[in-house]
Amino acid sequence: MFLPGEHDFGPLKVVNDELLKPGGAFPIHHHNDVEIFSYVLEGDMTNKDANGVSKRISEGSCYHVTCGEGTHFAEANLGEKVCRYIQVWLRPKYSKGTPSFGAIPLAKKNRHNCLLKVLGGMQDDPHGGLPRLYQDASIYISEIDCGIQCNVILGKGKLLFVLCVGGSTIARLRYLSCPTKAKVHDVERIQPLEDGEPPWGQSESLDTGDAVEIRSCDDANYGQVALESGESGAHLLIIEMMQT
Repeated sequence: MFLPGEHDFGPLKVVNDELLKPGGAFPIHHHNDVEIFSYVLEGDMTNKDANGVSKRISEGSCYHVTCGEGTHFAEANLGEKVCRYIQVWLRPKYSKGTPSFGAIPLAKKNRHNCLLKVLGGMQDDPHGGLPRLYQDASIYISEIDCGIQCNVILGKGKLLFVLCVGGSTIARLRYLSCPTKAKVHDVERIQPLEDGEPPWGQSESLDTGDAVEIRSCDDANYGQVALESGESGAHLLIIEMMQT
């Protein structure tokens, strides 16, 4: 799923679902002025940075590269299983930044039936302990069971990209004049609407490999997105951004 040129979605440029065979590699190569995030779904990946330091990214974990003014790195599958991973490219808010690399180890329990924020953005506290993108964006991961839904409240000028990397989900959208009882981002059991709550509007069904792009509405103060899991649950990658 490549988003070239005029098809960029805000700062989001590329979302690829990749397979790398055992022994396969992308030799040392150059990038500049792009934020690269990779999420390993199966197998493992070894990343070697410009200083020759190698880091093994195991199944369920991530790594992030700020390419900034320019850097080199290589990726390889040194394991015995095919490596499946999602790679995301975002345009940075400012060019010519300082390059950096970082592995993000994750445990499944930390993303099970919750929205786990794995990367923050320039809007977040630089001393908050969370790795940050050089962009007004955040990346979340969630694995939710059947009967569970994720809720995301979008303010004005926000974009949401949702990729179903496993299972299935239904994305429902409604616009609101004020936020509901749902927090800005939370997870809860699927519940019927209460009296006085606005009905859901547009909806999209997503199977594994499907994605949906959602824009906030200028005529509403808030947009609420509910992501309802299918019978086999859902494994989701969610990117929240400001419109550019």
